[in-house]
Amino acid sequence: MLKRFGRSGAESQAAQVLGLLDRAVFVAGRGRSGSSLLLRLFDGHPQVFAVPRESRVLTEIAPALRTNGDLEAARASLADRFAAFADETVRTQAEARIDAGLGGLDPASATLPRDLLRIGLEALACGYDPTAARCFLEKTPKNEAHFDEMFVAFPEAKVIYLVRDPRAVYLSNARSDQFRMAPDF
Repeated sequence: MLKRFGRSGAESQAAQVLGLLDRAVFVAGRGRSGSSLLLRLFDGHPQVFAVPRESRVLTEIAPALRTNGDLEAARASLADRFAAFADETVRTQAEARIDAGLGGLDPASATLPRDLLRIGLEALACGYDPTAARCFLEKTPKNEAHFDEMFVAFPEAKVIYLVRDPRAVYLSNARSDQFRMAPDF
């Protein structure tokens, strides 16, 4: 999905990621409303550094870290969301960045989602080039329930909120194996 590049210039990549955090674009809305298609369309643009799958930072990782303080669970979630797609060499580098980033993290901080996304984007930058990007795009439809927290951590963020006819959402769910009921229900 993203553009591959050579493995050099880690410091400049980290600086680029920090700049992208001030130009965040979040895609939210109900599931099955077209967010995956929109992510693919934006990901084709060279000035968009798109997170390749739902990060779930606002919806799962940050709340769990605040509740139980389990850094190992946060590490595993970040690695799954930001490093699992890469080849072994890049994955090792990405996981090392995640480990380093989690070292000084404060789970009580109001900017915890921003810090977690920074760590994830730095891991993602191990295998993909963010230098041409003017913004980063993150798609987790359930972010809609976390707008207050999002705008505390990302005051300049833009949100693309998707709305789809509820009948089309229902039909999409009904046709999906993921949402099929058990035959004896």
